[in-house]
Amino acid sequence: MKASRKIDGAAALLVTACSLALAAPAFAGDTIDFTGYGRAGISTTGNGGQQSNYGNGSTGHYVGRLGDETDTYAELALGKLFTLDGGQTLQVNSMVSYSTNNGAQLGDYQSYTEPGSTTSQGDISFRQMNVIGRGFLPFDPGAALWAGKRYYKREGIDLLDLFYLNNSGYGAGIEDVNVGFGKFSAAWIANQTQSFTGQPNSGGQPYVQVNNLDLRLEQIALSRQVSLSFAVLLGKGSPDGQQSLAGEPTQTGSFCNGELHWQTDGGSHTFVAQYGLHGMANFAWLNQSGEEVQSIAPNWGGDLKSATRFILYGEQNFAGNLGLSYSLLHADGQTASTTGIPETRPTRTSAVLAPFCRENAYTRTILELGGERYQEASASVSHSLYKVMLAQELRLAKAKVVDIKIRAYTGAFYGTDAASNTLVDPKGDKGNIRFGVQMAGSW
Repeated sequence: MKASRKIDGAAALLVTACSLALAAPAFAGDTIDFTGYGRAGISTTGNGGQQSNYGNGSTGHYVGRLGDETDTYAELALGKLFTLDGGQTLQVNSMVSYSTNNGAQLGDYQSYTEPGSTTSQGDISFRQMNVIGRGFLPFDPGAALWAGKRYYKREGIDLLDLFYLNNSGYGAGIEDVNVGFGKFSAAWIANQTQSFTGQPNSGGQPYVQVNNLDLRLEQIALSRQVSLSFAVLLGKGSPDGQQSLAGEPTQTGSFCNGELHWQTDGGSHTFVAQYGLHGMANFAWLNQSGEEVQSIAPNWGGDLKSATRFILYGEQNFAGNLGLSYSLLHADGQTASTTGIPETRPTRTSAVLAPFCRENAYTRTILELGGERYQEASASVSHSLYKVMLAQELRLAKAKVVDIKIRAYTGAFYGTDAASNTLVDPKGDKGNIRFGVQMAGSW
């Protein structure tokens, strides 16, 4: 007899919601969307055991994500579009995610409800819940009003799994207002920072709310093939009464992002320039920085007073069946300290080149070459990491709506980080051949 397995309230709620969404009849002209993203796979190494990862979805993969993912991660989203009599629309969006720790390939049952289980490596999270309405602003019927919890206008590099612009969270705003030469958006979005004084908020957690004014000016056409976009984020800490009495600092900072986009015959390319100041300096240094704002007052060794980042990335198809995906990145920061801790100036340089050859409409061979050199703040040692990875890919891609892949890959890592990595082998991971098969897809 098979052992029964418990499903907690959150999972049961998700299953019920999906069932009702698929079973309930939609109103005329209304649609229900099921969208998502997921990745999972099997891997091992020539020296035995699971492969050890050098990046993940929260920090990015600066030498490329191919062959460097052993976690299971999924985002499942349900949305419903309501069309009103006047032509206005209301889109209701929701999303939950599930993730395992890197390297947690532990069979077909991974629980997030049984802490004592040896396979309890999972985590579930409620990522989005928002409403977007269009057609309600008399001065621009195409503009939108929105409120809720949202992935807000994120910009990322799929090759690195790096979201270099991410101000997601709880918020509200107007977006895509036509100003003649582009589209304007404004939003109020709340992030958080660790409480420096240790005084908890009203919910009993050691965080201070940070209110961000997010201003965007996008789709500024310079020609049919070239466009500009800008983002400015202004943040300020908002401690509650008890935190203010405890002396909680309120300075947060600012962040600027500029992008130049251009299309070529068979290609798409983007150049990004970023600058962050004070508590938002990590927006120009880290991945997923919208989840938490860095605290810098009073400063300790390693905090960033400012940071600058430049990125060039894109994809180009050449004559025949050849093509190239690429990413070039350089970032540097200026540390700030009042503690006398010896500091360094953090820097990061990354380059990933992924030439590919298409055998037919559904298969292609990819060679991904990546390299990174970096030095974190308050560290005297420079790091290096290099990667060579070869993959055969089966892919179904349809514009930006569907992108589903199965990849069989093999390769190895080199550099100081690989040489000092003894998680799999006491001799280090440098040159240790890894191989595996992974699915990844969005729909």
